[in-house]
Amino acid sequence: MSEQTVNRGTKVAINFSLTMEDGQLVDSNFDKKAAELIIGECTMPDGFEEQLIGLIVGQEIEVMVPCEKAFGESRDANIREFNRDQFDKGIGLEVGLMISFADAANSELPGVILNMEGDTVTVDFNHPLAGQNLMFKARVDKITQPRPE
Repeated sequence: MSEQTVNRGTKVAINFSLTMEDGQLVDSNFDKKAAELIIGECTMPDGFEEQLIGLIVGQEIEVMVPCEKAFGESRDANIREFNRDQFDKGIGLEVGLMISFADAANSELPGVILNMEGDTVTVDFNHPLAGQNLMFKARVDKITQPRPE
């Protein structure tokens, strides 16, 4: 019997870390329980999942994932301006504050205040890691083939 490898539809348990190009750690679970996911279910961006394809248990990788394959490019269209009176008076608005908005489908949409000038509040709806190339380090801890349906 050959060793199982990671493929689309495979359930895997991985430990991973994400680091920015300047070395700043974004996220890691190497000191925690491995994260479980099914490859192809978009639990993480495709650029990370595709790096796992073909790996076996115990194998570790470390690769730079370009922003387009990670959290996408930062897009000017995702930066919007609002009038200050559109915000609840009880919110202490300040640059860097993350606020949760509701989109057209009433889903939660986080935005970060970029600027406040006069009555105008500029909010960035890009993913916080958009535009960032990220170092992806991962180790496959377990592979479980999906059950036939």
